[in-house]
Parts: sequence; structure tokens; C-alpha cells
Amino acid sequence: MTSVLRGLFTAGLILFVWAGISRFERRSDRTDIPRTSAALPEPGHSKSAAHLVERDGRREVLLTTEFRGLCVDVRTDCEVDVREYADLADRLLPRLREWFAPERAPDPLAPRYTLFLCSSVECMLEVERLSGEPPSDFPGRSFAFRGGFYSRSRMVVAENRPTAWMRASLAHELTHAAFFERVGRNADVFDEGLACLLPDWLLETTSGAPQDQDASDERFETRCGTAVGEARPLRLAWLCGLDYWAFRDEQLDGLGFASSWALMKLLVESREPGIGGHMQALFDDLAAGGKPLEALGRQCDRAQLERRWLECMRGWSVWEAAWGSWRDTGNEWTTTLEGWGSHVLVARSRVPDKGFELGFTWHTPPTEGIGLGFVVGLRKGGNLCSIEVREGALRVILCRDGEWQLEQVTRLPDELVLDCQPVSLRCEPDGRASVRIGSEAFALPGLDADEVDGDCGLAVFRQPTAPRRVVAEVEISSPWFEQ
Repeated sequence: MTSVLRGLFTAGLILFVWAGISRFERRSDRTDIPRTSAALPEPGHSKSAAHLVERDGRREVLLTTEFRGLCVDVRTDCEVDVREYADLADRLLPRLREWFAPERAPDPLAPRYTLFLCSSVECMLEVERLSGEPPSDFPGRSFAFRGGFYSRSRMVVAENRPTAWMRASLAHELTHAAFFERVGRNADVFDEGLACLLPDWLLETTSGAPQDQDASDERFETRCGTAVGEARPLRLAWLCGLDYWAFRDEQLDGLGFASSWALMKLLVESREPGIGGHMQALFDDLAAGGKPLEALGRQCDRAQLERRWLECMRGWSVWEAAWGSWRDTGNEWTTTLEGWGSHVLVARSRVPDKGFELGFTWHTPPTEGIGLGFVVGLRKGGNLCSIEVREGALRVILCRDGEWQLEQVTRLPDELVLDCQPVSLRCEPDGRASVRIGSEAFALPGLDADEVDGDCGLAVFRQPTAPRRVVAEVEISSPWFEQ
């Protein structure tokens, strides 16, 4: 999506969720809170600040303006169109409930929520206090307070912002509400991941299901792409093991949200048997008390899921074309090889004097005489070292001062299968290097630190022994770079 509205939506959603808006430490298992049935004041009814009133023997928090929708009450102390936000919630909640629990929709006993749109953080904290929630303005928080969804009080508290921002925020928070109706407890990886994923479907479509979409979010994809090069273990066990505060810690720079978004996108949209089509079973497992990591292992092929999740995040790494013209088509980069030369895709984030790994998933080139592989030590003046992978052999070639020199050829086992295998190159700062194809590793002796120092990337080669020169469209699939 490239429209201005899409841009506003994305920016607003990311700012909102990355600030740590969710309030799951407030959740309880209570589902017996009665719905409010008393008549509310007409819009425009004025009071000076957040305050309590008695209604049907219960205390309720009011602001200066109210509107009663079909599914929610909207209360605010700002000059906003409360009917617009009530109508939005009345459209979104039924769609969410039908997706989370299709066997229950429509549910006449579904809970009713109150949306508080506040003029300031101070007003938000006062609504929180009057509602009997534990205070959020305590010292030592690891992320800023931005309100959120409170399951016990059945309310959403948010600071009023521009309309596009608020629409995205409410879609995010109502997803939390629908998730809690279905699962009844905290499960950040699922809860936050879905609250980041589903607003794209909710706000940009009026029908269909999220599994029929192809969600994209540049900020989440970029964060995941840069994370694969950071010094942390990107594994499902790590992500699912983050507690409430660690998940939202500002030192992660939003990685908990971004990687959970990527995981939920894969689970919701995938058609692979071991991955997709299991959301209802996962919800049932979580509702029965299952831990997220264990639920993923019971309902999915966890190894396959983790492998594809990492491939997706690696596919969002930041690359740029160094030689030749390349097209980014999602998880693949494609180039058209016409002559005898090579096309190179360079990883931007190479840090000097550090080891690194880069790789891709092998798909056999469409014509004979084409190799795929790596370029390291790329510097001004054209000096480089290329490692070419092709059926039967690894070829290491150095280019120094315009002269090409074949350094070594390593024969590959005849039984080695290349197609659909991950192929990676690992280089250490001292020049030690190895190529891994699937589970097999092959050392590349003889390289030194000078030969691997410089930019690095992935390459498509026309082999010198190619019998004929034909135009070929070649794909580098699921590239990744880690450092």
C-alpha cells in the first residue's frame, strides 16, 4: 500500500505499539462484570475533569462528552467526533470476534467496552486511578506509559491524536480485547503480534479474512531485517521467553513487537501444512493454559515454523545493488543476466573487523552455465574475492589490481543436494572462512584478513565455460546477513 493514508496508519501504529501501550499486567480472569444499561447523558454534557458518578448501584468514570454505540461507549474531554469512533468500534469488534471465535459469533453476551480518549497523560492516569487500576506512573518503568487495554475494567485508555493515528490505535486495542475474550489471559507473542498485524486487514478492507491478506509494514520489516545482524539469539524460545517488561523494554527498540508481528503474519497467512491453518487450535491451547512456545510445538511443526520465520526476517535485511540491476520481490531478489559479467547484491550494514555470515536459499538457475555465490573484500578499485557455488564445486577467485586469479577449487560430494537448501558463507576477521550447504560445511583455507575486509554480498555469475550466452532471469531467494 503506497497511499498517504497507509503511511499515516503505519507510522501511527508503530509509534503506538512500540511505546509499550499494552497493559496485560492488569488482566484478570473475571468475565462476570455486568454491562451498563443506564441511559447516558446527551453529547455535550459537561463536567470539568474525570470524575465518578453512581449508575445502577455502580460507580463509573465519566469525562466531559459521551456517546453510546452498539458495542462501546466513547468518553472524552477533547473536541472529537465521538460518534465516528463509536461507529468504527461497532464495525471492527464484530469482525474481530467472528475471526477469533467463529463458532460463537454473533455472541449476545459479548462484553461491552468503554473507550476513553483523553487530552493528556494526566487525564489518562486519573481515569486509571478512578477505575481502581494499579497506578502506572511509578519510578523505574522500562518504557513510557501510553495507556492501553484494561481487561478487568473493560476499557481502552488512549491519548487523543490525529484521526488516522487514533483509528490505528483503536484497531490495535480492540484486537487486544477480542483476543482476551477468546483466550482469557496474557500471551504477548500472540496478543501483541496479532494486535500489530490485524489492523491492516481491519482498516483497509471491509470483508474477507486476515489469512487472505499479504500484510506488509516497512517499519516492522526493517526492524526484523536489522535484528538478524545483532548479537542476540533470534529463536522462538528467546521470543516466547520474554516477560512482560523485557518484551517492551526500550533497549530492544521494538524487536519484541516486530518479530511477533512477523511470526503472526506467518502463522495467519501461510499455506504450508506444518505452519498455517492452526490459529483456532492455538487459541484453544492458550485458553487451556498452554504456554506459547509449548502450544506452537503441539499445534505446528515448530522446527519448520522457526526456519521459515528466520527466513522471512532475513529476507527483510537491507541490501543494495552493487553491480547490475536488481528487483526486490519480497523474499526474493531477481536480476536479469544478459552478458558474461556478474551481478552483485551488497549488504549495507557490514561492520569492519567483525565476523559475519551471509546466505540465501538455493534455487537452481533456469539455464546452464550460471553460478550463485558470494563476494567479499569488495573495495574501491575493484579488488574482491568471489566464492562461486555451482553443481559439483566451490570456486574461490581473487581479483587484485584488475587481475583474476583462481585460488582454489573444492569438489562437492556427488550426493550433495543443492536445490532448496540454505547456502551460507561464514567469515571471521582473521580470514578463516567456510561455506555451509544444508548440514554440510566446507572450509575455505588460504584466505587472509585482507582478502575478506571490505563490503560483502551475494552474486550471480556467468561461468566462463558456459556453452552459450542466453538471457536468464535469476533469483536470490531469502537472503540474510548476520554480524
